[in-house]
Amino acid sequence: MRCRDDGVLGTDLAFSGERFGDSTGEKDTRRRLATSGLASNKHVLELDFGTFTREGNQELTECPNKREEQPRITTACLLAAGTGSRLSPITDSIPKCLTEIDGRPILERLVTGLRQQGFKRLVVVVGYLEPQIREFLDGCAGDLAVEYVRNPIFRTTNNIYSLWLA
Repeated sequence: MRCRDDGVLGTDLAFSGERFGDSTGEKDTRRRLATSGLASNKHVLELDFGTFTREGNQELTECPNKREEQPRITTACLLAAGTGSRLSPITDSIPKCLTEIDGRPILERLVTGLRQQGFKRLVVVVGYLEPQIREFLDGCAGDLAVEYVRNPIFRTTNNIYSLWLA
């Protein structure tokens, strides 16, 4: 547990026994802060489960989460080059990603989910029935930027090769 005095990391405060937030631990923590000689100014307590401040003789109050946000991933990769042979005869005339489940193509569900989650770019590896995939995405991608990578030997390779191309 660390205590910051006026924004600068300071003394390590040792708290033994109860966890902070338990009725006895909370009182113990407040008492130790008050007797540590640090209770006259503004102090910040950084704990694994939250950050708390105390100014003067006021009660400890929880601060908003100050953890830095991780950079968001905004690009998705879709491997859509294969023939979907295990779904034959359904995939004899349409790519597997355009097969419908409950009246909606799989690819439409994917694009909707990506847009709702803030994705900006979709890289699609195409091969089998490529024009159908392009035509579908041209109509439903909206503000999602779509880039295509062609796998010319999709019939004799697997997903690892398609991923390598992307």
